Amino acid sequence: MAWWKVSAARRDVNPDLASERERPSFNVETLTNILDVGVEETRIRRAVVSLVIKDPIFSREYMYFKTPSERYEGAIRNTLHMQRKIKEMGWDENGREVKYIYRALNGETDVVHNVFIKTINALGTDEQIAKWMPLAMDYKILGTYAQTELGHGTYLRGLETTATFDPTTQEFIIDTPQIAAIKWWPGGLGKNSTHTVVVAQLYSNGQKYGIHPFIVQIRSLKDHSPLPGISVGDIGPTMGFEMLDNGYLIMRNIRIPKENMLSRYSQVLPDGSYVKSGSDKINYFSMTAVRVSILRDEVLEALMKACTISVRYSAVRRQSELKPGEQEPKILDYQSQQHKLLPLVATCYAFDFTSKYVNKFNEDVFSEINRENFTSLPELHALTAGIKALATEICSNGVEVCRKACGGHGYSLYSGLPSLYTKVTASCTYEGENTVLHLQGARFLVKCFAAAQSEPLLPTSTAYLSSPSAGECQAMTSADFLNPEVYLKAYECRAYRLIASAANKMQKLVQSGVEQHLAWNSTSVELVKAAIAHSHFLSVKIFISALNSLPDQPNVKAVLKRLCDLYALHGIFTSAGDFLQHEYLSGKQLDVVTTAYLGLLAELRKDAVLLVDAFDFTDEQLLSALGMYDGNVYHSLLEWAQKNPENKEATPVFQTYLKPYLQSNPSKL
Repeated sequence: MAWWKVSAARRDVNPDLASERERPSFNVETLTNILDVGVEETRIRRAVVSLVIKDPIFSREYMYFKTPSERYEGAIRNTLHMQRKIKEMGWDENGREVKYIYRALNGETDVVHNVFIKTINALGTDEQIAKWMPLAMDYKILGTYAQTELGHGTYLRGLETTATFDPTTQEFIIDTPQIAAIKWWPGGLGKNSTHTVVVAQLYSNGQKYGIHPFIVQIRSLKDHSPLPGISVGDIGPTMGFEMLDNGYLIMRNIRIPKENMLSRYSQVLPDGSYVKSGSDKINYFSMTAVRVSILRDEVLEALMKACTISVRYSAVRRQSELKPGEQEPKILDYQSQQHKLLPLVATCYAFDFTSKYVNKFNEDVFSEINRENFTSLPELHALTAGIKALATEICSNGVEVCRKACGGHGYSLYSGLPSLYTKVTASCTYEGENTVLHLQGARFLVKCFAAAQSEPLLPTSTAYLSSPSAGECQAMTSADFLNPEVYLKAYECRAYRLIASAANKMQKLVQSGVEQHLAWNSTSVELVKAAIAHSHFLSVKIFISALNSLPDQPNVKAVLKRLCDLYALHGIFTSAGDFLQHEYLSGKQLDVVTTAYLGLLAELRKDAVLLVDAFDFTDEQLLSALGMYDGNVYHSLLEWAQKNPENKEATPVFQTYLKPYLQSNPSKL
């Protein structure tokens, strides 16, 4: 059979990629088990992925040739088929198999209905859960979460949709008072949803009580038409998420029953009086929960896939001359390519441990809230805001670095990288725009910094603000800077001094007569920088802690230690000004850090392919001609191009436009 007709099933592994997997320095399967948190979890995840891959209804083979309408239709088909599979397999709706099947379908489902369900579960009373959950779980109703408006997104207190209680009818009147209050962007709203949780400003007895969630029916359950007073539709094409029907919603004095206000933590009594239980921030909990879930399932997974694709491609792509007269080297052998990709691989591992920490913290706080203990809620809000902003920014930028690192082929949809980028970059704005989130985190840090002057105990994540680090770093050799205690102290000192500097500057402005809000705005750039430094410090600290808690697997632990070192030293190398600014590090020490950092690149180069293999993505999950496990990049690119339906059909453009020109002036050739 000719080389251009060899099927993927019959191809051997590219020798260039096979050589990368020879003589591994650690057990890849063990590392995969660590990422999955157990051998059994790996088994279950693989079983679910295998089920998805083998099911023809879930097939993504021709994904890059589908129109947005076909993608949307496929997402709905996948969602309903997935629900049938869940019931058929007897899986718990809140179980790990369901988490894995959502992840395996790579977002090609109606994920927002799940947010609707989680919101009711988190904020509804027992009676409301008993009423609405069976309907939602059985898809008797289809829901979404309508929070963002044309005029406001991250700043929830500014939302303008109103919910006014009418004690004479025991109803809430939901209204869109002006154009800026139109609900805009919710997925599932444009075409699917029959119901939505509307986040609106509550008014009762002439008083305003802030944002609260309300269940509103928007379409008929008989013919799916908008109900009276409802104007709803699709907002049109977006940069990514082609399968999602992002929508708009206008409500004109819609009346809903009093019991449609989700009332686990606050309620309006029949006479219109308002009763609150716990913190005002509880109504932000749905958004906080979504931030936690997207960290691992969307944001981190996108970077893991991008790293897998770009590292494998870099191990088979040969280009230019490293030594004149010799064979073109693999581009992964160039230090500049290692500098692009290997810190991102290390970041994947750092953020994996960080996302698990944040998820556990979220679960613990939610358990406390259920016991009516709200003391940790502000820390959870600040933690998730900061980590979400840090991770989405780094991961979205990282996916783009991976795409560019693949050269021209990275621009092709067949690489899988453009689709990853357009999806992950949206996370920098949804569930909170990143700059605003950093400033929200900074507000918490400034409060903790002020409290540290008089209170001995601070929240866990900010405890270091009570014991400022004095002096300068004493490390002098590369070996010194490969000591986690040394670089963790550097990150702690950087965060502390940037927070102290911003807080003190703001205080001085206020003391000089500047109004508080103006002082805050005049310090906002430094505050964002301080908040980033704090979140970066936490991610390094969590990585080190995770490393120390691993079971005794010397080879695996050794490679994870190198990854932790690389992640930390890369941060110092690329943000040198922060570490030099307050003279914790000197220029000479920074030179030593650079030497240690570049040495780690060379060490980890040998394990690069194995480290991304440990992420354990199938070819069907990656959907990348550049990232196939067999490494036969050029065969895959040609094979996929030959599958393009447009190559098998006569184009009407020729008949309509080109043929008249070509035949009007026959060529003499």
